[in-house]
Amino acid sequence: MKKLAAILLAVLFVVGASACKTASPSTPTASILPSISTITVPNEEMPSSKEPSSEESSSKPSSNQESSEPSSEEETSSPSSTPTPETPNPNGGGTPSTNTTPVIKPADHTSHYCYPKLSDIQKQYYSAMHSAVLDMHSSWIVLGPLSDNYSADIAVARQAFVADHPEIFWLANNYVTAKGKDSNGNPAALLMFSSADNTTSYLVTRSEKTHMEAELNKAVANIVSKVTATDPFEIEAQLLSLLCEKVTYSADPADPFKYSAYGALVNGRALCEGYSRAMQLLLSQFNIPCTTVTGIANGEGHMWNLVQISNQWYNLDATWSDTANNFVSFEYFNLTDADIALDHTFAKDFSEISPETLSGVSFNITKPSCTATEYNYFSKRGFILTPDNTAELVSYIVSSADKTIEVKFKDQAFANQFKANAEAILTDINTRLAAITPALPYYIGFYSPSTHTVKLQKTDK
Repeated sequence: MKKLAAILLAVLFVVGASACKTASPSTPTASILPSISTITVPNEEMPSSKEPSSEESSSKPSSNQESSEPSSEEETSSPSSTPTPETPNPNGGGTPSTNTTPVIKPADHTSHYCYPKLSDIQKQYYSAMHSAVLDMHSSWIVLGPLSDNYSADIAVARQAFVADHPEIFWLANNYVTAKGKDSNGNPAALLMFSSADNTTSYLVTRSEKTHMEAELNKAVANIVSKVTATDPFEIEAQLLSLLCEKVTYSADPADPFKYSAYGALVNGRALCEGYSRAMQLLLSQFNIPCTTVTGIANGEGHMWNLVQISNQWYNLDATWSDTANNFVSFEYFNLTDADIALDHTFAKDFSEISPETLSGVSFNITKPSCTATEYNYFSKRGFILTPDNTAELVSYIVSSADKTIEVKFKDQAFANQFKANAEAILTDINTRLAAITPALPYYIGFYSPSTHTVKLQKTDK
């Protein structure tokens, strides 16, 4: 970390270490009170989908994002006053970002999901972070007045900021907080972003950021141009398919962008965070409200999306939609909270966690309830199997050109009945198929108890 100028002198620290270290034996100036907290934000991790391809990795990634090598292009500057909300930090060094391409959102944060859920002081911290990150401010950021629970307020504001801005891919996953004073001598909350190895504030340099933003804009525009639908449900379905075609699940520990939309849409490799942020970014191009939510699935940290259609919210897990054999599953497309809770557990809301323990744990920003079923994939476009509509299912199979067909059970009772009698039911389906078209291949079934669905897949006789 470079030496700090002006009001912040000679305060150095090691991010992720158990103790802070100073650059010299001298005591920090009065501008920094002796209270500095190092925070490592947990990444949401997820193993490959239920039917992983041979390309996918099952290894567990590092808990921190890796940083790129430090560059001489990086600049260090020191704020002398609290940045004005909604404007770039005037002391950030360099020219403020003026990118007006579709993926970069305006400074009016009220249109985002998380920002309106914050308190006034958290909103001020959020706005200061946004201005500083766009400008790649690489030293202490004066967020605003020092609140009673400033470290918790910073954690909530940062979580909301990151959740609202999937287009920001250059932000490291570590940060440091401190008490300090602004240029007027008023107590202030301070924040410094940091890479995992404490060598730089961001994952890229300014010039790299400019180039990579252009790459991301191009990738987004390319996918958007392929969408032919106009109905929000169909737009969502097409975007999910296009995203899954583009991305391969990757837990490469050397890839710092696997958690970002850039990693998913430009590099074509991502973990669950990358899938979720990419889906959010793509949906935003069509003004379809979307945010991210964290929790646990298969025993590990996970992230997925919440999507709003016709004023109703739904759960969408893009990562688990990307299965093997180039097959896009709609098993996790627009589920209710009750349905996805069969194998996903939501992290607590930040209001349910004590301020003392908020930093460094996963939490959500006042997630909406998802109870509607109208735009669930199977309710809207797929096939719902009941005990008495096997004949209709056979006709559905015959009319489909897909190699794999997903079917959702009417209810848990029939799902249990199918599981217990799967061989007999599949034999009946094949007998009916043979009567219609003897040349049609047989079908085999893969039952998914978590979401009450079955995959019927063609196979040679």
